[in-house]
Amino acid sequence: MGIMNFPLYTSYWSRYLRSPQIADAMPQMRFEKIRKILHFRDNDDIDSNDKLIKVRPIIEAVIQQCHKLEPEEYNAVDEQIIPSKTKFSKIRQYNPKKPNK
Repeated sequence: MGIMNFPLYTSYWSRYLRSPQIADAMPQMRFEKIRKILHFRDNDDIDSNDKLIKVRPIIEAVIQQCHKLEPEEYNAVDEQIIPSKTKFSKIRQYNPKKPNK
């Protein structure tokens, strides 16, 4: 759904604009039920300073599970910044020593 942008999410299951990659993977009623139920954060308890507040519980759960893993003897870490042209993200980084600034 992030690649093909339709004005309504019901268009992915419609007769004329049907997207088989999405419509064959999940029925529309199941998608609507998941969309209705799935919610990560109470909107009344939002700190405006944290840009990732709505997905913070998921991030913390992943971090806790990663801490449970035993580290391997040899690790190699290479950091790469993915170039982005978005102007609206508040999570952008600038590193002058990287080839893709």
